[in-house]
Amino acid sequence: MSENAPDGRQPYDGRQPHDGRQPHGEVQPAPPGHGRLGALRSPAAWFCLLVIVVFGVRALSTLAGGAGWSAPGTGWRSLWQLAMVALAAGGLAVPRRRGLCVVAIGAVYAAATLLEAAVNDTTLIGAIPVDMRDRLIHPLVAILAAASLAVMSLRMRSTRTR
Repeated sequence: MSENAPDGRQPYDGRQPHDGRQPHGEVQPAPPGHGRLGALRSPAAWFCLLVIVVFGVRALSTLAGGAGWSAPGTGWRSLWQLAMVALAAGGLAVPRRRGLCVVAIGAVYAAATLLEAAVNDTTLIGAIPVDMRDRLIHPLVAILAAASLAVMSLRMRSTRTR
C-alpha cells in the first residue's frame, strides 16, 4: 500500500471504495447529453442546422441555376445566404459561440424584416431582391432565433437553480 496523499486522502488503487471523483489516468464515459449527438439537444444547434440546410440549399441552387449579378440580383441574395450559412456552420462547430451566432443571424434577419417594411419592400440595400418567400422567411428566421435564445436562457436558469 502506498502512502497517503499530501491532503490526507489515500490514493485510489482500485481496491478501496470509490468516492465518485475520477482518479488520474482513469477514463470514464461522458455523461448523457454530452458529445456529438448530445450537442443537438441545444435549440441553438437545431437553429444553426436549419439555417445551414435551408439557406445552403437555396443559395447553391440559385447559383447553379445562373444567378443574376445586376443590382438587384439573385447572386447577391445567394452571397447573403451563404454568409449566414458560414456563420451558422461556425456556431455549430464551436458550441461556446453558438448563442452568439444565433444572435447575429437573428439580428440580421430582424433588420432585414424592418428594412423591408420601412424602407423598400422589393430590395434590401439596393442589391438584394426581396420576393414573397423572403417576406415570410426573414421574420420567421428572426422569430426562431429569438425562440431559440429564450429556450437556451430558460435552460441555463433551471440549471443554475439546481
